[in-house]
Amino acid sequence: MGIHGKSIRSFPDIHDGAVEDSQCLSCHDPAANPDIAPVSPHPKFTECLKCHNDEF
Repeated sequence: MGIHGKSIRSFPDIHDGAVEDSQCLSCHDPAANPDIAPVSPHPKFTECLKCHNDEF
């Protein structure tokens, strides 16, 4: 788990190279195709990686 949810480090093959919020939201925004990835419950927040890129 990350600070507030799963860490992207739990899925390194999928999230390799993710360094910006826009990359996160390109898959996890509710307006994106929900078949690609689970949607974020807070797509207007910023700093996705601050909470979801921690060591576990």
